[in-house]
Amino acid sequence: DAAGSTAETASAPATPVQSSDTTATGATAAQTSELLASLTHEEMEELISGSTTLEQLTQQRAEAADPGTGSTTALPEYEQQLQALINQLYAVKARAESSLNNTIQSATAEYKALPAAKQTKSRKIAIVMGKASELKAMEASCDKEVDDIVNQMRALLTQNGQSTALADEALAAYKAQKSEMVSSLTSKLYG
Repeated sequence: DAAGSTAETASAPATPVQSSDTTATGATAAQTSELLASLTHEEMEELISGSTTLEQLTQQRAEAADPGTGSTTALPEYEQQLQALINQLYAVKARAESSLNNTIQSATAEYKALPAAKQTKSRKIAIVMGKASELKAMEASCDKEVDDIVNQMRALLTQNGQSTALADEALAAYKAQKSEMVSSLTSKLYG
């Protein structure tokens, strides 16, 4: 499932936000920490999948506590950085999917260019195996990018006294999606 998010450049993690710091709307880092610590499993999955943001969760909670206010709660800087890192994960996913689709299209075009008599299963597999080094390089590049982003997430969360569960879940989601994609494509190739 494609994430339609665009990448935002994240700067290096800033100094941890102190609990006495407040946002323009008065939310303290302690309140933000409480939000992160109180995320349900479903909210974490929504955050990781991109169907919600930390700012939206903060606003939903504020509106639930005081219905009808309609106020927008600004996020502390480290939460904005965390959201930017999550957006970077979606950008990596989008680039990987695009690159993978281009490789598949190239292999398909190569196969379809063969005379009908040579369009065999073994020839199809040979064409795909010819793309193996390109695919492995792409996988290694994506793995490194995701590891770097997740490590930045862990550092940012730790600096701000938060659990690293969000980073762990993001990495687990990446690995699960990658495994599912490899399994699906392998079954199509050999199926």
